Amino acid sequence: MSGGHTGSRIKGILSGLRQFEDEGAQLSALTELSELLSISQEESLAATMPVEQVVPLLVQLLGMEHNPDIMLLAARCLTFMADVMPTSCSSIVRHGAVQAFCARLLNIEYIDLAEQSLQALDKLSNEHPASLLQQGGLTAVLSYLDFFPTGVQRVAVATAAKMCGALAPQHAGAARDAVPLLTNLLQYQDGRIVDSACAALCCVAEAFSGDAALQGLLLSSGATGQAAQLVALSGATGGMAAQLSLGTYYGLIRLLATCAAGSPAVAESLLQGPLVDTLRQLLAGSAMLSSAAGQACVLRTADQLSEVVGLAAALLPPVPDAAA
Repeated sequence: MSGGHTGSRIKGILSGLRQFEDEGAQLSALTELSELLSISQEESLAATMPVEQVVPLLVQLLGMEHNPDIMLLAARCLTFMADVMPTSCSSIVRHGAVQAFCARLLNIEYIDLAEQSLQALDKLSNEHPASLLQQGGLTAVLSYLDFFPTGVQRVAVATAAKMCGALAPQHAGAARDAVPLLTNLLQYQDGRIVDSACAALCCVAEAFSGDAALQGLLLSSGATGQAAQLVALSGATGGMAAQLSLGTYYGLIRLLATCAAGSPAVAESLLQGPLVDTLRQLLAGSAMLSSAAGQACVLRTADQLSEVVGLAAALLPPVPDAAA
Protein backbone atom coordinates (compact mmCIF):
# COMPACT_ATOMS: atom_id res chain seq x y z
CA MET A 1 0.00 0.00 0.00
CA SER A 2 1.51 3.36 -1.07
CA GLY A 3 2.21 6.06 1.50
CA GLY A 4 0.03 8.53 -0.40
CA HIS A 5 -2.96 6.19 -0.45
CA THR A 6 -2.50 5.37 3.23
CA GLY A 7 -2.24 9.05 4.10
CA SER A 8 -5.49 9.94 2.33
CA ARG A 9 -7.18 6.94 3.92
CA ILE A 10 -6.10 8.10 7.38
CA LYS A 11 -7.44 11.59 6.67
CA GLY A 12 -10.82 10.04 5.92
CA ILE A 13 -10.66 7.97 9.09
CA LEU A 14 -9.82 11.07 11.14
CA SER A 15 -12.78 12.88 9.67
CA GLY A 16 -15.05 9.99 10.61
CA LEU A 17 -13.71 9.79 14.17
CA ARG A 18 -14.51 13.47 14.71
CA GLN A 19 -18.20 13.12 13.79
CA PHE A 20 -19.58 12.97 17.32
CA GLU A 21 -23.06 13.77 16.02
CA ASP A 22 -22.96 10.62 13.86
CA GLU A 23 -21.93 7.52 15.82
CA GLY A 24 -22.47 5.34 12.79
CA ALA A 25 -19.73 7.24 10.97
CA GLN A 26 -17.48 6.91 14.00
CA LEU A 27 -18.10 3.18 14.18
CA SER A 28 -17.25 2.84 10.50
CA ALA A 29 -14.07 4.90 10.92
CA LEU A 30 -13.00 2.82 13.91
CA THR A 31 -13.57 -0.40 11.98
CA GLU A 32 -11.45 0.87 9.10
CA LEU A 33 -8.71 2.08 11.44
CA SER A 34 -8.65 -1.26 13.22
CA GLU A 35 -8.25 -3.07 9.91
CA LEU A 36 -5.52 -0.67 8.78
CA LEU A 37 -3.52 -1.04 12.00
CA SER A 38 -3.81 -4.83 11.94
CA ILE A 39 -2.16 -5.14 8.50
CA SER A 40 0.33 -2.24 8.55
CA GLN A 41 4.02 -2.12 9.36
CA GLU A 42 5.57 0.35 11.78
CA GLU A 43 7.61 2.04 9.07
CA SER A 44 4.62 2.92 6.90
CA LEU A 45 2.51 4.09 9.85
CA ALA A 46 5.31 6.21 11.30
CA ALA A 47 5.34 8.26 8.11
CA THR A 48 1.56 8.65 7.77
CA MET A 49 -0.17 8.26 11.15
CA PRO A 50 -0.78 11.56 13.01
CA VAL A 51 -0.54 9.95 16.43
CA GLU A 52 -1.15 13.14 18.39
CA GLN A 53 -4.43 13.67 16.55
CA VAL A 54 -5.67 10.09 16.55
CA VAL A 55 -4.87 9.05 20.12
CA PRO A 56 -6.89 11.76 21.94
CA LEU A 57 -9.91 10.92 19.77
CA LEU A 58 -9.59 7.21 20.52
CA VAL A 59 -9.31 7.87 24.26
CA GLN A 60 -12.38 10.08 24.07
CA LEU A 61 -14.29 7.34 22.23
CA LEU A 62 -13.12 4.83 24.83
CA GLY A 63 -15.20 6.80 27.33
CA MET A 64 -18.50 6.63 25.41
CA GLU A 65 -20.33 4.66 28.10
CA HIS A 66 -23.61 4.48 26.17
CA ASN A 67 -22.04 2.76 23.14
CA PRO A 68 -20.08 -0.40 24.02
CA ASP A 69 -19.33 -1.17 20.36
CA ILE A 70 -17.49 2.12 19.97
CA MET A 71 -15.64 1.63 23.26
CA LEU A 72 -14.52 -1.87 22.21
CA LEU A 73 -13.28 -0.76 18.80
CA ALA A 74 -11.49 2.25 20.29
CA ALA A 75 -9.75 -0.05 22.79
CA ARG A 76 -8.81 -2.44 19.98
CA CYS A 77 -7.35 0.38 17.89
CA LEU A 78 -5.26 1.62 20.83
CA THR A 79 -4.04 -1.94 21.46
CA PHE A 80 -3.03 -2.43 17.82
CA MET A 81 -1.34 0.97 17.77
CA ALA A 82 0.68 0.22 20.92
CA ASP A 83 1.68 -3.12 19.42
CA VAL A 84 2.64 -2.09 15.89
CA MET A 85 3.92 1.40 16.85
CA PRO A 86 5.70 1.20 20.23
CA THR A 87 6.65 4.87 19.83
CA SER A 88 2.94 5.72 20.18
CA CYS A 89 2.80 4.30 23.70
CA SER A 90 3.98 7.52 25.33
CA SER A 91 1.16 9.43 23.63
CA ILE A 92 -1.39 6.79 24.63
CA VAL A 93 -0.27 7.01 28.26
CA ARG A 94 -0.08 10.80 28.24
CA HIS A 95 -3.63 11.23 26.92
CA GLY A 96 -5.21 9.21 29.73
CA ALA A 97 -5.81 5.79 28.19
CA VAL A 98 -4.34 3.92 31.18
CA GLN A 99 -6.94 5.27 33.59
CA ALA A 100 -9.69 4.43 31.12
CA PHE A 101 -8.44 0.86 30.68
CA CYS A 102 -8.11 0.40 34.44
CA ALA A 103 -11.67 1.63 34.93
CA ARG A 104 -12.92 -1.05 32.51
CA LEU A 105 -11.17 -3.71 34.61
CA LEU A 106 -12.28 -2.45 38.02
CA ASN A 107 -15.92 -2.13 36.98
CA ILE A 108 -16.57 -4.92 34.49
CA GLU A 109 -19.74 -4.34 32.50
CA TYR A 110 -18.66 -5.86 29.18
CA ILE A 111 -16.30 -8.81 29.38
CA ASP A 112 -14.96 -8.36 25.82
CA LEU A 113 -14.09 -4.73 26.59
CA ALA A 114 -12.38 -5.79 29.82
CA GLU A 115 -10.35 -8.40 27.95
CA GLN A 116 -9.34 -5.85 25.32
CA SER A 117 -8.33 -3.44 28.08
CA LEU A 118 -6.08 -6.11 29.55
CA GLN A 119 -4.45 -6.70 26.17
CA ALA A 120 -3.85 -2.96 25.82
CA LEU A 121 -2.26 -2.67 29.27
CA ASP A 122 -0.05 -5.64 28.41
CA LYS A 123 1.30 -3.82 25.35
CA LEU A 124 1.78 -0.57 27.28
CA SER A 125 3.59 -2.37 30.12
CA ASN A 126 6.44 -3.19 27.72
CA GLU A 127 7.29 0.49 27.38
CA HIS A 128 5.79 2.26 30.41
CA PRO A 129 5.45 -0.11 33.40
CA ALA A 130 6.09 2.67 35.94
CA SER A 131 3.31 4.82 34.49
CA LEU A 132 0.90 1.91 34.76
CA LEU A 133 1.94 1.37 38.38
CA GLN A 134 1.41 5.03 39.18
CA GLN A 135 -2.12 4.92 37.77
CA GLY A 136 -3.35 1.79 39.51
CA GLY A 137 -2.58 -0.71 36.77
CA LEU A 138 -1.26 -3.42 39.09
CA THR A 139 -4.46 -3.71 41.12
CA ALA A 140 -6.58 -3.37 37.98
CA VAL A 141 -5.05 -6.34 36.14
CA LEU A 142 -5.17 -8.62 39.20
CA SER A 143 -8.50 -7.77 40.84
CA TYR A 144 -11.02 -9.87 38.87
CA LEU A 145 -8.95 -12.62 37.27
CA ASP A 146 -11.61 -15.29 37.78
CA PHE A 147 -13.88 -13.50 35.30
CA PHE A 148 -11.50 -14.41 32.48
CA PRO A 149 -10.45 -17.61 30.70
CA THR A 150 -7.02 -19.05 31.41
CA GLY A 151 -5.36 -17.47 28.37
CA VAL A 152 -6.44 -13.99 29.44
CA GLN A 153 -5.43 -14.69 33.04
CA ARG A 154 -1.94 -15.52 31.81
CA VAL A 155 -1.73 -12.17 30.03
CA ALA A 156 -2.95 -10.35 33.15
CA VAL A 157 -0.41 -11.93 35.51
CA ALA A 158 2.45 -11.56 33.03
CA THR A 159 1.52 -7.87 32.75
CA ALA A 160 1.56 -7.60 36.54
CA ALA A 161 5.04 -9.16 36.62
CA LYS A 162 6.31 -6.59 34.12
CA MET A 163 4.92 -3.79 36.25
CA CYS A 164 6.49 -5.27 39.39
CA GLY A 165 9.83 -5.17 37.60
CA ALA A 166 9.56 -1.36 37.71
CA LEU A 167 8.64 -1.08 41.40
CA ALA A 168 10.23 1.79 43.30
CA PRO A 169 9.76 3.14 46.86
CA GLN A 170 6.91 5.42 45.76
CA HIS A 171 4.92 2.36 44.66
CA ALA A 172 4.75 0.80 48.13
CA GLY A 173 0.97 1.19 48.24
CA ALA A 174 0.51 -0.66 44.96
CA ALA A 175 2.83 -3.42 46.16
CA ARG A 176 0.91 -3.80 49.44
CA ASP A 177 -2.37 -4.16 47.56
CA ALA A 178 -0.91 -6.68 45.12
CA VAL A 179 0.85 -9.06 47.53
CA PRO A 180 -2.30 -10.91 48.73
CA LEU A 181 -3.57 -11.20 45.15
CA LEU A 182 -0.23 -12.54 43.88
CA THR A 183 0.06 -14.91 46.83
CA ASN A 184 -3.31 -16.42 45.98
CA LEU A 185 -2.06 -17.13 42.45
CA LEU A 186 0.67 -19.45 43.78
CA GLN A 187 -2.13 -21.96 44.35
CA TYR A 188 -3.32 -21.94 40.73
CA GLN A 189 -2.95 -25.07 38.63
CA ASP A 190 -1.68 -23.29 35.52
CA GLY A 191 2.11 -23.29 35.47
CA ARG A 192 2.47 -20.08 33.50
CA ILE A 193 0.28 -18.17 35.94
CA VAL A 194 2.31 -19.50 38.89
CA ASP A 195 5.52 -18.61 37.07
CA SER A 196 4.45 -14.98 36.50
CA ALA A 197 3.13 -14.65 40.07
CA CYS A 198 6.43 -15.94 41.39
CA ALA A 199 8.37 -13.46 39.22
CA ALA A 200 6.15 -10.61 40.45
CA LEU A 201 6.58 -11.55 44.12
CA CYS A 202 10.35 -11.80 43.65
CA CYS A 203 10.35 -8.26 42.28
CA VAL A 204 8.28 -7.06 45.25
CA ALA A 205 10.66 -8.71 47.73
CA GLU A 206 13.75 -7.31 46.02
CA ALA A 207 12.35 -3.79 45.53
CA PHE A 208 11.36 -3.55 49.20
CA SER A 209 14.07 -5.67 50.82
CA GLY A 210 14.65 -2.91 53.36
CA ASP A 211 10.96 -2.29 54.08
CA ALA A 212 10.10 -4.20 57.25
CA ALA A 213 6.35 -3.66 56.81
CA LEU A 214 6.29 -5.10 53.31
CA GLN A 215 8.53 -8.00 54.26
CA GLY A 216 6.13 -8.66 57.12
CA LEU A 217 3.23 -8.62 54.67
CA LEU A 218 4.93 -11.26 52.54
CA LEU A 219 4.99 -13.39 55.70
CA SER A 220 1.48 -12.63 56.99
CA SER A 221 -0.13 -13.03 53.55
CA GLY A 222 1.27 -16.54 53.33
CA ALA A 223 3.59 -15.83 50.38
CA THR A 224 6.71 -17.19 52.08
CA GLY A 225 4.86 -20.16 53.56
CA GLN A 226 3.39 -21.14 50.20
CA ALA A 227 6.73 -20.66 48.48
CA ALA A 228 8.34 -22.99 51.05
CA GLN A 229 5.68 -25.62 50.35
CA LEU A 230 6.11 -25.31 46.58
CA VAL A 231 9.88 -25.92 46.73
CA ALA A 232 9.47 -29.05 48.87
CA LEU A 233 10.96 -32.21 47.38
CA SER A 234 9.43 -35.65 47.06
CA GLY A 235 10.82 -37.99 49.68
CA ALA A 236 10.66 -40.92 47.28
CA THR A 237 12.42 -39.47 44.23
CA GLY A 238 14.13 -36.32 45.45
CA GLY A 239 12.45 -34.44 42.62
CA MET A 240 10.03 -31.54 42.83
CA ALA A 241 6.78 -32.37 44.61
CA ALA A 242 4.93 -29.56 42.79
CA GLN A 243 4.70 -29.32 39.00
CA LEU A 244 6.98 -26.32 38.45
CA SER A 245 9.49 -25.32 35.82
CA LEU A 246 13.08 -25.10 37.05
CA GLY A 247 12.96 -21.36 36.43
CA THR A 248 9.96 -20.99 38.71
CA TYR A 249 11.47 -23.30 41.31
CA TYR A 250 14.64 -21.24 41.62
CA GLY A 251 12.63 -18.04 41.45
CA LEU A 252 10.87 -19.21 44.61
CA ILE A 253 14.22 -20.09 46.22
CA ARG A 254 15.38 -16.54 45.44
CA LEU A 255 12.14 -15.09 46.82
CA LEU A 256 12.62 -16.95 50.09
CA ALA A 257 16.27 -15.87 50.34
CA THR A 258 15.39 -12.21 49.76
CA CYS A 259 12.61 -12.29 52.34
CA ALA A 260 14.71 -14.13 54.92
CA ALA A 261 17.62 -11.73 54.49
CA GLY A 262 15.30 -8.74 54.83
CA SER A 263 13.31 -9.86 57.86
CA PRO A 264 14.41 -11.84 60.95
CA ALA A 265 10.75 -12.75 61.51
CA VAL A 266 10.57 -14.37 58.06
CA ALA A 267 13.83 -16.25 58.65
CA GLU A 268 12.60 -17.52 62.02
CA SER A 269 9.29 -18.64 60.52
CA LEU A 270 11.03 -20.51 57.70
CA LEU A 271 13.44 -22.21 60.10
CA GLN A 272 10.48 -23.61 62.02
CA GLY A 273 8.89 -25.09 58.89
CA PRO A 274 9.82 -27.80 56.37
CA LEU A 275 12.28 -25.64 54.44
CA VAL A 276 15.30 -26.78 56.44
CA ASP A 277 14.66 -30.38 55.38
CA THR A 278 14.19 -29.25 51.77
CA LEU A 279 17.60 -27.56 51.84
CA ARG A 280 19.17 -30.69 53.33
CA GLN A 281 17.62 -32.82 50.55
CA LEU A 282 18.73 -30.37 47.86
CA LEU A 283 22.34 -30.35 49.00
CA ALA A 284 22.52 -34.07 49.77
CA GLY A 285 21.03 -35.00 46.40
CA SER A 286 22.90 -32.47 44.28
CA ALA A 287 24.46 -33.80 41.10
CA MET A 288 27.40 -31.51 41.85
CA LEU A 289 27.97 -32.72 45.39
CA SER A 290 27.01 -36.39 45.22
CA SER A 291 27.77 -39.10 42.69
CA ALA A 292 24.62 -40.88 43.87
CA ALA A 293 22.26 -38.13 42.60
CA GLY A 294 19.26 -39.50 40.76
CA GLN A 295 17.60 -38.45 37.51
CA ALA A 296 15.03 -36.35 39.41
CA CYS A 297 17.78 -34.21 40.97
CA VAL A 298 16.78 -30.55 41.01
CA LEU A 299 20.21 -29.05 41.80
CA ARG A 300 22.54 -29.57 38.85
CA THR A 301 24.39 -26.33 38.03
CA ALA A 302 26.70 -23.90 39.81
CA ASP A 303 24.12 -21.11 39.52
CA GLN A 304 21.47 -23.30 41.13
CA LEU A 305 23.88 -24.27 43.91
CA SER A 306 24.59 -20.57 44.49
CA GLU A 307 20.86 -19.86 44.89
CA VAL A 308 20.43 -22.67 47.42
CA VAL A 309 23.52 -21.72 49.44
CA GLY A 310 22.34 -18.11 49.34
CA LEU A 311 19.04 -19.16 50.91
CA ALA A 312 20.82 -21.20 53.57
CA ALA A 313 23.03 -18.21 54.39
CA ALA A 314 20.03 -15.89 54.63
CA LEU A 315 18.41 -18.21 57.17
CA LEU A 316 21.44 -18.24 59.45
CA PRO A 317 21.99 -15.50 62.06
CA PRO A 318 24.88 -13.12 61.40
CA VAL A 319 28.26 -14.17 62.76
CA PRO A 320 29.58 -11.76 65.43
CA ASP A 321 32.54 -9.69 64.31
CA ALA A 322 35.50 -10.93 66.33
CA ALA A 323 37.20 -7.57 65.96
CA ALA A 324 34.27 -5.68 67.45
